[in-house]
Amino acid sequence: DWTDYAPSGLPDFGQQQSSWLTPSTQKWSHDAPVALANILWWLDSQPEVAALAPPDVADQYPLVQSYGSWDDHSPQNVAPLVSELAGRLAVNESSSGSSFDQVLAGLRSYLQAKNLREEYSLVWRPAPSFDWVREETRAARPVLLALGFWELQPTGWRRLGGHYVAVAGVSPNAEWIALSDPFRNAAESGWPGQVRPGVDH
Repeated sequence: DWTDYAPSGLPDFGQQQSSWLTPSTQKWSHDAPVALANILWWLDSQPEVAALAPPDVADQYPLVQSYGSWDDHSPQNVAPLVSELAGRLAVNESSSGSSFDQVLAGLRSYLQAKNLREEYSLVWRPAPSFDWVREETRAARPVLLALGFWELQPTGWRRLGGHYVAVAGVSPNAEWIALSDPFRNAAESGWPGQVRPGVDH
């Protein structure tokens, strides 16, 4: 356990905050920066050597830094971190959400601002297999997934939209995946969550 950020597991911040909407459509728009914030928060905890949790201040690694007089992993730090990422990802500059090019460019910009650009390799993999996601996750290399939603219409397949999530875990022996989803949160309502549609876990 890394005391600095949570008892266990990837953080699961929610995107449904009052100001995180596309102005023209009033739809939630911050899934990409929130999913990235979950990943960065987790990565930032690994090098921390002090076994202290907020409100104690302990911040030896600059991937996530405090935006105020509190610890970098204080709950007060979530909103400003997401807001900075949203700006770098150009969220709400169009009504179609963040493209993957915007996400990559924004993440590169963020890492550069922290003087950590050379410390991380960013890999873009179109249509990754489950085996690839599993191996990356088991190797503690965080995975951000861009989920596409499609519908078969009389004229062919039409993309209805997309949604960014972070991979929180995978089953070593079956094709089950646990997601840190910025929008849906069954566990918050007392449910055990789902590892894939129709399979309770």
